[in-house]
Amino acid sequence: MVLLLIGAPGLLWALVILAIREPVRRGADPTAVDGASAGSRRTNDADTHGTNAASRRGADVASRRGADVASRRGADVASSHGANIAGKRGVTASDATVAQHDGPTGGRTPRTSVATASSSGPTSATGWVQVIPIYIVVAIASLVDNAVGAWAPTLLTREFHMDRAQVGMQLGLMLTAAFGGGVLIGGWLADKAGVSGGWSRKLLVCLVAGALILPVAASLNAGNANLVMLSVPAYFALSGIVTACGFSAILDVVPNRSRGLAMSISFFLNVAVGGAVGPTAVAMFSEQLFGGESGLGPAIALTVALSYGTAIVALIASLSRFRPRNL
Repeated sequence: MVLLLIGAPGLLWALVILAIREPVRRGADPTAVDGASAGSRRTNDADTHGTNAASRRGADVASRRGADVASRRGADVASSHGANIAGKRGVTASDATVAQHDGPTGGRTPRTSVATASSSGPTSATGWVQVIPIYIVVAIASLVDNAVGAWAPTLLTREFHMDRAQVGMQLGLMLTAAFGGGVLIGGWLADKAGVSGGWSRKLLVCLVAGALILPVAASLNAGNANLVMLSVPAYFALSGIVTACGFSAILDVVPNRSRGLAMSISFFLNVAVGGAVGPTAVAMFSEQLFGGESGLGPAIALTVALSYGTAIVALIASLSRFRPRNL
């Protein structure tokens, strides 16, 4: 019993040492290493041979299947393409048959004709006939602008004995703000009117602004200097609205290829009629109709009233003749 107790620890340590050294000894055995290497090489050769065989067989199968699929897809595409072509040719033939049956003037209009007519805009003859009243309105606005602008400072200095420097400074600032603001507001109103009703609605804006100018013309003949001073920029603000909407309507009515010519005609009329006739009309009315002692007020007011009365008549005639029925 004592020997067993003494020898047990030594036996246990011997077993531990044997367990640790045995794997090291086996790893250092060259025979085992060679056997393992040979086995791995054989396994690799077998795997490589199997892989090559499988790849060759897979390539053959894939090529045969790809050829079959390609042939079937090609046949399907060709058949569908032929059906589409046949369908299109059938539609074209049916359209031609309908057009031949309906005749050149009766029946339904071919689709191509409708698209061309809708995209080409107004015809040349119709556009130029419609634009004539608008030319008259814009030229009249320029006439009155030149008349009031040329004689309003003289009216204030001669009849109300205002200082010329003061009149020039005050009228310059007010006319810049009034006419510039009127043109901008007129452009904005023209865009709004064009979206809702086309160029006819723009002429309606011109008509309303022209009607508002008539009471302003009466204020130009007032006996109060402050009222006259305010009436001049009020007129130019309304005139700016008429001018902006008129120019926009001209561009809408004329053919697209002739817009440059249309605007050049309008500016020519503005200079020839407005710059030449406007100031001359006030002087002629003052001398021949009212006499020199009556002053410039009645002549300026009459020039504005007669001119815009003519413009309103031209606008009403244009709207009654060319306005679409749905407006």
